[in-house]
Amino acid sequence: LFHLFVNSHDGLVCVVLWNLLMRNRAEKGSDNPQKVKVGTVTAEQVRAIATEKLQDLNCTTIESAMRIIAGTASNMGIVIDPPILKPKEKIVL
Repeated sequence: LFHLFVNSHDGLVCVVLWNLLMRNRAEKGSDNPQKVKVGTVTAEQVRAIATEKLQDLNCTTIESAMRIIAGTASNMGIVIDPPILKPKEKIVL
């Protein structure tokens, strides 16, 4: 069942999610990722996943692939140490 999805876009997401969860030994992502964290990955682990999946992602550099993986991890409640994504700053006009 797992290998059936690898060639589609959704399958790529499944592979990335599976890699992140397995590195944390977590069964699933967080129900509330802003408050409840399910694990931590290092920037080097994110780089390894990004290098492996670069040709399948819609980007051309490792750094942009790392940001895509970091966004996926963040939405699952996985913390990246050191942080790759910067928090958005609110600008008051």
